[in-house]
Amino acid sequence: MMYTEKQLEGFSKPPFKYETKQVIETHKEIRTAIDTHYDKQKIKDSYDLYELPELDPFLQGSYNNSTNISKSSDVDFVIRLKNVWRADTTSLTEVEKEKYVNSCKDSIYSFVQFNDDIIHCLQKHFGFQYILNDDKCIRLRKHSRFCDADIVPAFTYKLYGTFESSSNQVYKEGIVFDTNSGKQIINFPKLHQEGLVEKSKSTNGNFKESVRMFKTIRDELIDNGIIDMNCAKSYYVENLLFNVSSNAFSGTYKERFGNILEEIITDFEEGKLNKGYMCANKIYPLISDKTWNIDLVKTFLIGLIKVLNNNSF
Repeated sequence: MMYTEKQLEGFSKPPFKYETKQVIETHKEIRTAIDTHYDKQKIKDSYDLYELPELDPFLQGSYNNSTNISKSSDVDFVIRLKNVWRADTTSLTEVEKEKYVNSCKDSIYSFVQFNDDIIHCLQKHFGFQYILNDDKCIRLRKHSRFCDADIVPAFTYKLYGTFESSSNQVYKEGIVFDTNSGKQIINFPKLHQEGLVEKSKSTNGNFKESVRMFKTIRDELIDNGIIDMNCAKSYYVENLLFNVSSNAFSGTYKERFGNILEEIITDFEEGKLNKGYMCANKIYPLISDKTWNIDLVKTFLIGLIKVLNNNSF
């Protein structure tokens, strides 16, 4: 093993308290910006909404899931518009689809306008020089007591299972947003978080620190030129370990690393990653054209094997 037990233990630890405090301060101030400058009554009147728009700002990603590491910069905030949504009704019967169409009115409040409204709120509060409109998010630049952050305005997304009426419907709830280049992105951050919490409980709390250990080793592989920075994104690493059996997350840190890696390699060789591994939201497969490429997984595993076999970088 390339690293000592003490080093691996250090890899598993969360960031220093001042880093976490900075994230909390940033999250609080983003909420204040929206509460202060988002004129709900004006939006309701301008776009003929049947009720005041209701916003749900929340942290997503590794900071929210407690799988973040010190070098990580993926501090993500979602500002979800709860009562404007897009829906996937493909699983409904024809009768249910007709009931849905008759019950739900399309909103004229476009995502482009919602995104612009959030940008203007943030610019008024933080200053124009600290807000950038990137393709997939709004970026808040680090300043004062605030950290760099990616802010994602999003509509609600409903993946329907059944629909009898507005008061009798079953769906899985996520978020959906459009990039500046016109691509629609769908995600289920709260279902993802629920999956990780469930996994953490089944491993006596060892899952999240094991994820941090693997993410830190991933960064070491990147720093030493073994893998590319896009080979194993943070999101995919925690989803990969989510699929490992809970009993592998026990013992010393060295034992955990070896047991987890051995199980993943066995599943890879037997084709189980392609067929059975799921994202923690339990909706998307981990390996697909829209998620993680199997060749990139293989490259990541080869790098981890180097660590296990004590090969020099």
